Amino acid sequence: MARWGSRSLAALAAGLVLTTALPAAARANNFYDSHSDGYAQVAADRSWVKVCDGRDDNLVYKIHWMNDNFADPRYWEVRAPQGGCRTDSSALGDVKMFRLYWGHLEPDRRVVWDGRNPAKYPAGR
Repeated sequence: MARWGSRSLAALAAGLVLTTALPAAARANNFYDSHSDGYAQVAADRSWVKVCDGRDDNLVYKIHWMNDNFADPRYWEVRAPQGGCRTDSSALGDVKMFRLYWGHLEPDRRVVWDGRNPAKYPAGR
């Protein structure tokens, strides 16, 4: 029978902690996205989405999101108010996917969407 020293046990314990913590940390990254002063967030239980604009300026942010209800496979859009946040949820399912978009306001207050981040899947694909 092999003998385990205190260093071996400590290394084994640290390895177990790291291997079990890494998937949770990687998954947690799928609950948040940002660009410049804007960000999108999904609740840990995937019950709501939130999009925020951190500054009242000419930059704008929105998210497109879907729930996991196959009977209602639509994209929902939520726009952040200038310098604030807006939250949305669905009684029909949990957040399956979201994508953060950003753009700017033209002088006539018309929005021009400039880009988007890759889609994120909080529960995996």
